[in-house]
Amino acid sequence: MNREGVASRFADFISEIRTSEISETCFHAAKRCFVDYFGVALAGSAHPIAKILKRYIADQKGQCSILGSRYQTSMEGAAFINGTLGHVLDYDDVKANIGHISVTIAPAVLALGENLGKSGAEVLAAFFAGAEISSRVANSVEPAHSQQGWHPTATCGIFGVAAACGKLLGLDRDALRRMFGIAGSFSGGLRRNTGTPTKPFHAGQTAQNGLKAALLASLGVSGDPDIFSGKKSFGEVFSSPACEGELVRDLGQSFELLKNGFKLYPCCASAHTAIDAVLSLSGEHSIDPTEIIGIEVGTVPLVIDNLPHEKPQNIGECRFSMPFCLSLALVDGKVTLENFSEERLGNACIKDLMGRVTLFTDPEMVSLGYRGTENANVKIVMKSGRAYQKRVDTAIGHPLNPVSDEGLKSKFRSCTKQVLPPERSEMLLSMLLSFEQLPDLKGLLSLTRPG
Repeated sequence: MNREGVASRFADFISEIRTSEISETCFHAAKRCFVDYFGVALAGSAHPIAKILKRYIADQKGQCSILGSRYQTSMEGAAFINGTLGHVLDYDDVKANIGHISVTIAPAVLALGENLGKSGAEVLAAFFAGAEISSRVANSVEPAHSQQGWHPTATCGIFGVAAACGKLLGLDRDALRRMFGIAGSFSGGLRRNTGTPTKPFHAGQTAQNGLKAALLASLGVSGDPDIFSGKKSFGEVFSSPACEGELVRDLGQSFELLKNGFKLYPCCASAHTAIDAVLSLSGEHSIDPTEIIGIEVGTVPLVIDNLPHEKPQNIGECRFSMPFCLSLALVDGKVTLENFSEERLGNACIKDLMGRVTLFTDPEMVSLGYRGTENANVKIVMKSGRAYQKRVDTAIGHPLNPVSDEGLKSKFRSCTKQVLPPERSEMLLSMLLSFEQLPDLKGLLSLTRPG
């Protein structure tokens, strides 16, 4: 495929989206994303990073809301903070190739939408447009992009953020093309920072910089209008090679947002199939963790790359550690916001069990390629000589094994209970479920403030 015209086709797609023409199915999918995003961001607002972020933006003036706080700041400041808060627990939604959709786009359209007085339907439509663009950019460069060390949530996500904000700003086709060029130069995010306090900033900076790209384009600033095409394009620089056809394949006909998934455990999604497996085995066989001599996990290469911390030293590293996640599941019988803690990392039984976990590329999964569906084949070996084994190919919450609307509501309530009183949480949830009917975002965002 000749890439000439990709930015133009993206611009046409964004410009031609009409709120009234978006299907109920797509609107519902977008609302599920917002329910999940608000929940995890509000839970993130109780994380110690929130205080640091407030100090960071203390001198930035504005009227945009910070979730879980009475502070207000600039549009870019709100996008940065709310994006970071949504990603700090690694509990946000997950999608193949892009990684995370909502945690970059939602903070930006909320800040811009609040500032411009946009309706809920307009914000949902912009979010929908952005999700399609960021997903397609990621599809075109994965898996080589991740294997080179890039974090696609940030590097590819910025184009979706810019697209969504450009839609809200009403940019014409020429401005949208220039905007993508600007966004290309703001792209960045290294997987090397997985497990560090910097990794959540990938979402925040992407929300902020995507918004910035759209605002600059609205003021007439130019970037290369064909950033996805030809020599030294985004795909050529960030992948080897890019799969050109994925950029516009069935654009406007097949919707990437419908392939989004949601997490039920507050850790990297690559651990979820194995967690499902050990919880199932433990429940079925009443496994005593002190009697385990080994836990063998066969999987696909992506899972091993995404979970580099064999001996985590802090809770941030634990979110990307198969040994910790499985040991916590076996000892506590659950993996939740409450028990995923520094205190449990110090537990003697969990520490001992972590040393008994072996993670390897399963020869039987070679045909699945780099990613598969983050499959896991778990074998638990006991001192008695007995062994229990289970293979899980799609975790609960994966689009092929989706979580129900009720399941998402339950997750939302568990996330918000430490920040909001129950009655306020229920009011917020009700408004999120009727997002497209909101005349503006003021009432919705006011409910996120404590007290």
